[in-house]
Amino acid sequence: MDTESPFMVWDSYNRTYVAFSPVDDDYILNPGEAFFIQRPVDTENLLFLHDGRQTYRNPNNLTVEHSSVRGGSERKVMNLSLSFDTLSDRTRVVFNNKASMDYEVGRDVAKFISTEPGVPQIWTVCNGVQYSINERPEADGMVAVDLHCGASGTYTIGVADEQSEGLKLEDRLYGTTTVLTLTSGYTFSVSEGDVTGRFFISNAETTDVDAKTAPVQDKVYYQSVGIAVPVCGHCTD
Repeated sequence: MDTESPFMVWDSYNRTYVAFSPVDDDYILNPGEAFFIQRPVDTENLLFLHDGRQTYRNPNNLTVEHSSVRGGSERKVMNLSLSFDTLSDRTRVVFNNKASMDYEVGRDVAKFISTEPGVPQIWTVCNGVQYSINERPEADGMVAVDLHCGASGTYTIGVADEQSEGLKLEDRLYGTTTVLTLTSGYTFSVSEGDVTGRFFISNAETTDVDAKTAPVQDKVYYQSVGIAVPVCGHCTD
């Protein structure tokens, strides 16, 4: 797609919504697969490139210029996961000093909360907004992470890929800090329900971390417009 706007699809295996960015991710839409995309105010059409059509699973190696890449190595893409039993969910923080702390349609994605029973959900919070993708300046390096635990049991917070290793997870309930790796996550037991104001992640190499508990953010819900688009490129509103 000739766009850099993030989009969201339904993950039928984990029974939750997953956000992707054309700038950072490779993703193949199946025939007839629906997705949700935020339309920037200056964009009237969504262009599907002919070279993107394919009948195999590996993404085409296409060269598409995206202006968001101008951050280059200054952008740090960090993917965080929450696992329970065989199910998992993820959220993303992109530290980019060229981004804003405010919600930006071309970079950020609000969290779509799954209504399926028993599923784990994870998102970050900033200024009362629940994010699935949160692109922001590093600032003090601390990002609030909230959870929904669909059932009582044992959960694990970890990193979803190698590039995200080294994230620090702070549990303010117990006053602990854990460095997350692919082989070492943070496991805890919790009752069914929302977990807010307890977990924070940081990528900053700081020695003086404010240990005061941050106020719990109120929930904010967003509604986006969905566009169902077949692979052939003909779309319907």
